[in-house]
Amino acid sequence: MSRDQSGQSPLREALHRASRQLTNQNGLYTDAVAARLGLNRTDLDCLSILHLTGSATAGELAEITGLTTGAITGVIDRLVHVGYAQREADPADRRRVIVRAVPGSGRPVGELFEPMHHAIERLYDRYSDEELAVLLDLNERLLPIMQEETARLRRPDTETAARSTVHSSPLGDLAGARLEFSKGAVNVVVRGGGAMDALYRAHVDRNGPSVTAHEGVVTVSYKRSGFRWGRAGQTEIELNPGIPWTIAARGGASRLRADLTDVPLRELELSGGLSHGELTLPPPVTTVALNFTGGVHDLTIHRPAGAPLRVRIRGGVSNLRLDSQRFGSVGGTMSWQTPDFDSAEGRYDFRLTGGGSTVTVD
Repeated sequence: MSRDQSGQSPLREALHRASRQLTNQNGLYTDAVAARLGLNRTDLDCLSILHLTGSATAGELAEITGLTTGAITGVIDRLVHVGYAQREADPADRRRVIVRAVPGSGRPVGELFEPMHHAIERLYDRYSDEELAVLLDLNERLLPIMQEETARLRRPDTETAARSTVHSSPLGDLAGARLEFSKGAVNVVVRGGGAMDALYRAHVDRNGPSVTAHEGVVTVSYKRSGFRWGRAGQTEIELNPGIPWTIAARGGASRLRADLTDVPLRELELSGGLSHGELTLPPPVTTVALNFTGGVHDLTIHRPAGAPLRVRIRGGVSNLRLDSQRFGSVGGTMSWQTPDFDSAEGRYDFRLTGGGSTVTVD
């Protein structure tokens, strides 16, 4: 590929320029649509968010857009005044107000965008399915980049405040503890904290979950807004290795890594499914249950060499590896164990319900 004197490919330079022009024109077009509706662009953006999410609180809209709650209140007032949105009391908490798009309010918006959509459809006719697939791949890969960069720009300028907040809690006289993800786990690393005096230590970025501790239960809870401009960054949690731990996650997990080599483990339970998980386990001193329900994809579990193991699977699994044995596809139910499992005092009992793919236990 040829490059100019600056080292930039002329084709890439032209692509960057065309992208900037398209972005600018898209903003102008959105302004024109909003003006036809008697709104401004921010109002239209919030209305679009409500149509995509179904509902949101004022606080969630403020978080998504980066506006203050006062500014969002003004946006909601305008949308309610022109009949595009409505406020409702949350059935689960009457003190909480939910904002919804009025049914049918998307019709006048759609009518204004419709000529543009038809023109784009005619443009798509010029390209093959393979070329359209490349465009789709590009857009899908651009979205998380734009989300991350938007989140980065919204962070405070001070580096220490921008990156993460550290949470911790005193150990006290606890003889054991529990780490619980109450609404799922996303992009989390769990490890032993070495010679630490605290019960736990968590590094959480500003878009990450809340972390609280009460009577030996460390609870990690994510906001469930359904639509976010920014992605939650990696959350790192260090556990005191001087006491045994139970780890539980409800609501599923994605990109979960746990190095528990030095952390005494009582039990691990995950419900709601798992995508991309890697667990490194400590030597077991008793029967340690590893329960996964809801299906898994791409799960690797490392246990100490020689640690007795039983595996029970219900729902089938494909691409399964147990120690040196490989199974292409297993349907229905399956039970497998090491020869010394029944007589061992320290052992792992792994149960998978709901099926899975690409599962390794070594």
